[in-house]
Order: sequence, then structure tokens, then C-alpha cells
Amino acid sequence: MLNASSRVTQDERDRQKYEKARKLHRFIDKIRENYQTDWKNKEMRIHQRVVALYFICKLPRHVGKEKYEDETDTVDCCSLRVEHIKLFEKINTIGENVVEFDFLGKDSIRHQDLKLMNKKQNTKNSKTLGREENKDIALGTSKLNYLDPRISVAWRKKWDVPIEEIYSKTQHDKLLWAVDMATADYHFYNYEGEIVLHNVDDEGQQRDSDDE
Repeated sequence: MLNASSRVTQDERDRQKYEKARKLHRFIDKIRENYQTDWKNKEMRIHQRVVALYFICKLPRHVGKEKYEDETDTVDCCSLRVEHIKLFEKINTIGENVVEFDFLGKDSIRHQDLKLMNKKQNTKNSKTLGREENKDIALGTSKLNYLDPRISVAWRKKWDVPIEEIYSKTQHDKLLWAVDMATADYHFYNYEGEIVLHNVDDEGQQRDSDDE
């Protein structure tokens, strides 16, 4: 069980995560333009970065990170291994150029699904052919980890919907920071804070630049 200090720290990390997403949406078109430009780059480091950005942006996939030896072997985009992916030129019941993913992701939830890709890197369309049994789990995970809870809280307050219709008591306790912060007129895209871009140059060095 988390003590009060740990709870505050976790709440702040959650809030910062969603604030970063609010900033990022302003630049998503530029990010997509950049990685599509680099599709044919022959430098392996850059090509790997392009593929990772594409997976995160289009499929979509959680970023993922390296794990310590004593941690559960969960993976995602940047830590996927060969055994987690299968490529098919054609599956009769689905179509051509199919990628199958099968791995343990965040919270040790098994992700097993198929993605239908087109031959031009699928820059416009992506069709997800998920398995029915994963849908409820995925929705619950998304509600807690990826969807800004202030959006749901604002909707609830605007239309006077009981909080228990949206979150269980455990979920409500975890998201108290959002319940206290969000008003009925909260809008995810109305971000007015300072925006700092972290640009990575050709040598892989990070540079900071202010958005004008």
C-alpha cells in the first residue's frame, strides 16, 4: 500500500504524463512528416528510430523500456524481440502484408493481435484485427493508463453522471488528483503552458528550442 508521500509523487507523474501529451498534439503532424521523410534512410540507427515512431504512432503501441533482471519480462515497441513478431505475405481470411504481435505488455497483459499493412508503409491507413477476448481488458487498461482522466471527469460533471458509473472505488481513489482538478469545461487541447521541443540532431544529440 502506498503512503501519502508516494501517492503524491505518483499523482504528479500521472499529471505530467498527460500534460506532455497535451503539448505533443501540436506537433504530431510534423513528427509524422519527419519519420515518413526518413523511411528510406540507410543508416540503421535512424531507420530503427523511424520504425519505432511509426509503431507508436500508427498501430499504436506503448513505448516500452528495458527491464532489470528481477523484473517481469514485459515488453512493447522499443523492447520487442524477434520472437514477439511474425510476418505474413498473405493470410487468406485477412489480406496481404500482415504482422502478428504476441507478447506480454504493460501490467503483464498479453497482447495478441494482427495488423494489416499496405505496401507503402501504411502512411494513410491501418486496420487492426484484434481478438475479441482482448477488447475489455484493453479498454480498462486504456482508461487507467492512457486516457486523460480529466476528460472523463469533466464529462461527468457537465452531465451530472455519478462517478461510480465511470470508475470503481479503487480507480476513483487512484485518480483523485483528476477528480479534484478537472472542471466541467476542461478541454484536453486547450494547453496554454510553455512548450519546449527537444530536437535530436543527426548525431543523436538533444537540443532544446522554444515554440514560437
